[in-house]
Amino acid sequence: SILKTNQITDLGGNELLTSNGSGVISSGGAITNTPAFHATLSSAMTSIAQNTWITITADTEVLDTNSNYNTTNYTFTPTVAGKYYVFCNLRIADISSGTYAYFRFYKNNSTVEMLGEHYVASHGSSQNNTELTLNGLKIIDFNGSSDSIVCQVRTTTSSGADIKSGNEESNWGAYRIIGA
Repeated sequence: SILKTNQITDLGGNELLTSNGSGVISSGGAITNTPAFHATLSSAMTSIAQNTWITITADTEVLDTNSNYNTTNYTFTPTVAGKYYVFCNLRIADISSGTYAYFRFYKNNSTVEMLGEHYVASHGSSQNNTELTLNGLKIIDFNGSSDSIVCQVRTTTSSGADIKSGNEESNWGAYRIIGA
């Protein structure tokens, strides 16, 4: 049997799938990985304070499907409840040997959802500082109304480390996981 249609809807009339008649299918709200956002820094965060959690100032949106990312306070507040894949890639410069660099996903200004750590070992007398990339990901539940999250960084370097800017250097984002 062959079923020919250009749109599939649920009982409530909500669009699930639509075809353009040429084999290209677009999905409706129930089958999309949205809300989703991806943001990067337009300029480096320089000389970050030692032993202080600092929110990543990702002020440039690469993607923001539902306008749920705030480029002023760098917070993601998804408006659809569900499980979200949250990720970060942070390039840090001027980290002294014998120190630590950390990142965390901080939910609702109260809960550490993930903590990543990197120790910078001694790397010889000819080099005083180094660069490293902190990567992290976690699946996190959001209630779709008041839950929010930020990405933060902290170092034990006393000379002031820098967070590199640009999409290829430092970015973070999240998207809703369908079917979860």
